[in-house]
Amino acid sequence: MTKKIIALAAALSAVCLLAAGCGSSDSSSEPSSSKAPASDAASQEETVTVTEAANDFVPSGDMTTLDTGVFSISAPDGWTAVNVPDTLKEYDGKVNPNGCYVIKGGTSAADMINCPYIWVVYYENGSRYSSSKGFYDNVKDLDPFELGGRTWKGFTFSSMDVPGASITAEDGGHLWVVNLSPERKDLSFSLEDADVKAILSSIKLD
Repeated sequence: MTKKIIALAAALSAVCLLAAGCGSSDSSSEPSSSKAPASDAASQEETVTVTEAANDFVPSGDMTTLDTGVFSISAPDGWTAVNVPDTLKEYDGKVNPNGCYVIKGGTSAADMINCPYIWVVYYENGSRYSSSKGFYDNVKDLDPFELGGRTWKGFTFSSMDVPGASITAEDGGHLWVVNLSPERKDLSFSLEDADVKAILSSIKLD
């Protein structure tokens, strides 16, 4: 249990470093991407394909929608979409409207320690975003795939033996960044799951 908590903290810290501005909407400059170290070259040659069959998009039950004030997202039965506390203002009860968590089997952000989750972050055109695979082990590129009218690309990885994935999609000059932590205790999900595809397809800018 302790190892998983430490791994989660490490993964979240790494993602926050990658997604500069996740706690604030004031970031500026064009999105950028840093090169992965040469040691990652071999692992990047492997790719994972997400299928795109239309009938895979049907969720397991009714969808509940959360509107952050910037975008909306829907969660199927067994999942909960919750606001992201603003890392600069969380003690005032503020939330960051540019992000949300969709948690499987949980009801609050605190459940991310024990439950699998999807973390969605929206970047306005001109915001800074950089990504490096060098933070992770067992990196495998994902073949680009279509969901919700967007083309997603990214990679799967592991961090301290905890699996994860990071995907991005451009949208009219803006950028969506989605980080997935698919395994916690006895719960899990996959990018192939209808629920996950339905969640990603439901993302709509206000």
